[in-house]
Amino acid sequence: MSRGSSHQQSPSILERYAQTVPLSASCQSVQKRCLFPDCTKMSVSKGLCRGHGGGRRCHFAGGCTKSAQSRSMFCWAHGGGQRCDMDGCMRSRKTKHFCVAHVRHEAEGARSDQLLAGKNSRAPHTRRSRYVPVPTRTHHLPSQRLLPSLGQALSAASLSLPSFPILPEVRARCIDE
Repeated sequence: MSRGSSHQQSPSILERYAQTVPLSASCQSVQKRCLFPDCTKMSVSKGLCRGHGGGRRCHFAGGCTKSAQSRSMFCWAHGGGQRCDMDGCMRSRKTKHFCVAHVRHEAEGARSDQLLAGKNSRAPHTRRSRYVPVPTRTHHLPSQRLLPSLGQALSAASLSLPSFPILPEVRARCIDE
């Protein structure tokens, strides 16, 4: 619909069909709509479409709210989705096989010999993982503490002498307390 025009865009064939043919009770349970006001998209999970918070979310520790990609636990920005097929490239795919930097290889129809051999031969094909491992929080054992204990900090502080002389009246006040 263009701005300023008074006529509306005609409904699609499916929309016209849905308006004329009533759905059976079994179909209506499948045809769930997003619960967000004025949204006509299909519900994915929790009664919402992907745009309004339905579907799987990225599990990045920083609290990312984007959708998880391609059977992974993370969004594109945090390493989710599948990787480019070019050897040594760890970017996310943008097409069926390649990232943006290597998509020209798909357009030319040229795939690497290793990939062609793996697709067409019966020999076992070892392919690197398409998913980038995202580091999780490291669990430290009590013996591997990052900060010293309170006793260690106090003993270190008592051993360090100030570089300036303490006046006798201040020293006497500190000892009395």
